[in-house]
Amino acid sequence: MTLSALAEPLDSAAVRSVLLDYAPHASHPIPVLSDAQLDRLLEGRVVKLRTPSEGRAPDGAMAMVITDHSRVDLWLGSIDSEHFGTDSSLISHHLPLRGEELFRWYGYVALPAPVTDRHFLIQTTINPTLPQQRAGMWERSWGLEAGLVETMRPVVAAGEIAGLSLEAFDAAISVPVNLGAWIFLDLPDGRTVFGYHCASSLGGEIPDALVTRYVFWGLDRLVERVLESARQMPTHYTIDHAPLIGGDGVPIPRH
Repeated sequence: MTLSALAEPLDSAAVRSVLLDYAPHASHPIPVLSDAQLDRLLEGRVVKLRTPSEGRAPDGAMAMVITDHSRVDLWLGSIDSEHFGTDSSLISHHLPLRGEELFRWYGYVALPAPVTDRHFLIQTTINPTLPQQRAGMWERSWGLEAGLVETMRPVVAAGEIAGLSLEAFDAAISVPVNLGAWIFLDLPDGRTVFGYHCASSLGGEIPDALVTRYVFWGLDRLVERVLESARQMPTHYTIDHAPLIGGDGVPIPRH
């Protein structure tokens, strides 16, 4: 799927250099692109690949694309939940931040019977040292927060999450692994490498390979949504919009 026509060819060595420059500072390891994958990226197409297993996490799924949108607009488009939207099958509830998190939220996913529903508690943080060490690079990553039941059961019992009963909460299985990152890297010609990767295990009777396949299936749509949202940021993220934090930890100036 060609997302945009590149105005002029990029130098493959320059793109590879940017990716290799980012990799040692990444929150999670990413694979080195093959020549064929790099060629596809240079054609303006979405590259999908596997990320290596990490600790308890299985192999993950990753998408990467070169786009004309700026790093800032891509970042804004991917964190503005009102504009970017959420999965309709997901019940979510944001929690107060306790430290350096960018987001802290609970998610509940109802799965088709007889599979047991799943839930999780996520912390998202920026990579604060990346923009200090490498100009033009932003990243945020997420992982599970411990103490899901202790944190969320009182919230659910108090009726603070619409559509979620205490009975359903108690019956759900806590996801054992969920981690990943959003990547935004400036290229020498003014374009941006946008990347996203996720590794998840749902535990129980659901094979990890099936979960990874499902993530792969949704990557094209996720990239399309981020690019479309980024396109609208210059007219959406204006003075009337609540300020949002950038990958350097500083509020992004509004248009």
